[in-house]
This record gives sequence, structure tokens and C-alpha cells, in this order.
Amino acid sequence: MHLLEKIRGRGKEYSLVSRGRVVRIVAKIKNRSESRSFANLILTNPGICSLFSLQWTQISLLEEASLPGLFSIAVEGDDPQTVLGREAKKGAEHGTFAIEKILEGAKPRLTTQLESFVKKLESSGVKIEALDQETFVFHFLRALGLLSAGSPLRAMISLLKPYEDHIADDLSEVALSFLNATKSGFLTYAVARRATVMKACGLDEETYERCIAALVEDGYARPLLSIAWCERHKELPTSTYLVGQRALPRMKCDVCNHGLSHGCLYVLSSAAMTVARQYEGVMPYLIGLNLEQREVAWNAEIFIQGQNEDVEKDILYQLPDGNLVVVECKAFATDVPARTIKSNLASSFDQLSKQVASLQRVGAKVKHSVLATNYTLDASFEQHVKSLLEKPSNAPLRKTQFKVVGPGGIGLLPGFKTEKT
Repeated sequence: MHLLEKIRGRGKEYSLVSRGRVVRIVAKIKNRSESRSFANLILTNPGICSLFSLQWTQISLLEEASLPGLFSIAVEGDDPQTVLGREAKKGAEHGTFAIEKILEGAKPRLTTQLESFVKKLESSGVKIEALDQETFVFHFLRALGLLSAGSPLRAMISLLKPYEDHIADDLSEVALSFLNATKSGFLTYAVARRATVMKACGLDEETYERCIAALVEDGYARPLLSIAWCERHKELPTSTYLVGQRALPRMKCDVCNHGLSHGCLYVLSSAAMTVARQYEGVMPYLIGLNLEQREVAWNAEIFIQGQNEDVEKDILYQLPDGNLVVVECKAFATDVPARTIKSNLASSFDQLSKQVASLQRVGAKVKHSVLATNYTLDASFEQHVKSLLEKPSNAPLRKTQFKVVGPGGIGLLPGFKTEKT
């Protein structure tokens, strides 16, 4: 790795201390050809760059962790949820009827069994009315024998054995009804997530679907769970789940022989996930990889050793002439009001200004400062950027050649332009 480990200022050398995570991930990407290729695809495909420049919360399938996922939908008719909604309703009605029938037949035995469990709890000295909900559930499960030694599954089967005659005959109908009822919910979630992502990254439907097709074709995305449906008839079974395909096959309805609409949840390959799942966004890793490939001395998440009031710098690299470039990387939520964008920019300017000032205090030669953000800054924000730069607190930035770069703008960083030969 071509790491920048020392800088000079006023005839003195200062060591740099890095947190190391960005450097480790960049090394991992560099040493894995598939990850390098994916990173280069992000840089060269504007639509895919917009997708993966989003803040992790906007593209993740989970709220608690970064797990990027993309939904694709191809519709033959006008409304992707008509048939599925009808099936879900029908399935729920059938399932409710079957469950009510089971409970009606099993009620006498069930009542006797529950009374027995309650008596067992009371005889052991447990006062049910004094228990909170969690404690009651614990004691109840223990009375059922589900917390005792041995197999919990075997204990559960033993408990349900007396109800076999009431349950077994209708089990398939209940199970299929529940499965059908999930289809509309899955598609509703998929449609909503897809719309959210397209709005956040500013892609129209055609461009978004074209980006997913490119990711699938190059092996960076694969289907996890798909649903196909036909909208041409109402009475016969019209939808089905598909799991485990490497790619979605061309499908036709086995009743009317017309093409099926389908929705699919795609997850990223391991190589692509290494790049895309980072909580800081992809920008630091793409910049670090480009610097490493150009054999430019760089480092990330760094402090100047011995400077107690120093602030962390996202990226610092050294040009061939010895001058330094400081880069602050920001991945914000993009589907926010203009006032929020302006507030976030002001905060970012403040942070970058402090980073530049900390280097200027030790006499380091800082020629360039860059704010790399996932905001697409149009002409309406140019005046706001100029006004921020004129603030007294941002005087350190005015002593450098400052610029803001957005998604796809990494090639505009100082020293990144390829000279014509």
C-alpha cells in the first residue's frame, strides 16, 4: 500500500496516525479483482454511481445494519397488486375459516388443558395475577415443558398430538392460505422500497431497471426472492414465489399462456458487497482505491501524532510536487428538503475548515481542499456554496484551492486528470 505516514511542516516531520479501517477495506478491494471491477463500474456508470452513492439507510433492507438490496418490477398490465391483493384477501378468508373450524372442534380439550396448566402454576406457588407479561410467558412455557431438557420441537409435537385430528386434515389449506397472504405484503413492500430508492437517487424507472440489468449481467447482483403473477384471469391460481434462480427465466402463465409480470428482490454478490455496504458510503473507498492504483501516497481517518487538539481527516494525499490535498467525504440522505441540504453543507464546510486549519498550524503545505458529497449540487446551490466559503470561520479554506465534487466527480479531484499523450 502506498501510504502517507509522515508530513513535513516548518522543517519538522510529523507522523500520521490512522484508525485503519478505510485502508484495510481499500486493500481488500484492491486485492480482489471482482471488487475492483465493481468499484470501476460505479465510477463509469452514472446511474449505478447514483444508486450506490446513497446513504446506507436509503438502500439497506434493514434499519439496524447495512445490507444493500434492490427491487426490480416488470409489469404486463397496469396494476401490479390487483391479482395479489385479491389472492391475499381470498387466502386470508379461507385461512380464517379453517382456523375457526379447528378451534371449534378443539375447544373443549384446549380449555381443559389450559385449566390444567393454570392449576399447575398455582400449585407451584406462582401468583398469576402478580406476574408481568414477560414473567408469565416464562412460567407458562416452563409449565408446558418447552424449557425442560430435551428437544423443544419434540415437546411441542407432544403437546399438539391430542389435536392432530383437528389440525392435520386442514393443515395444507391453512399453510397455503398464509403463504398466499404474504404475497401482497411482499410486493407492496417491494413497490414502496423501489419508489423510495428511485426518488432518492433521482433515476427514472427505465434507467433504474437498466442499472439492475447491468448489475445482474455482470454478476454483481442475483435474485434472492421473486414473485410472478398473471393479471388476465381472476378465478384460477395466478401467482407464485420463485427462490434460488441465478437469473429469472422467461415465464408464461400455464392457464392463458400470456407473459407473467414479476417482481424480484436482488442482493449483491460478495465482491460487490465489500464495496457497497460501508456505513460511510462508497466515496472514501473509491477515492482510496484510485489513489492506490495511481501509486499516490495517501492515508485515511488520520490524526497528526502529538497534536492534542487535532481533528480527524477523512482522506489526505500528497501530490508529486509535495503539496497536500485534504478531502472530507459525506454521504447524506438525499430525499430531504433544500434547507436540510444547506444545513448539512454548512456543517461539512465547518469540519473541513478545521481539518485544513490543523494542518496549516504545523506548517504543512495544503494546496487543495475538497468536499466530496453524494449531493448532486445544481446551479441553485452554487450561490450557497460561495456564501459558505466567505464565512470568517472558513478562512482556512480560502487559503487553498477549494472545490465541491458530487457523485461521479472523483475524476475531478486534484491530480486525477489523465494527461493527454
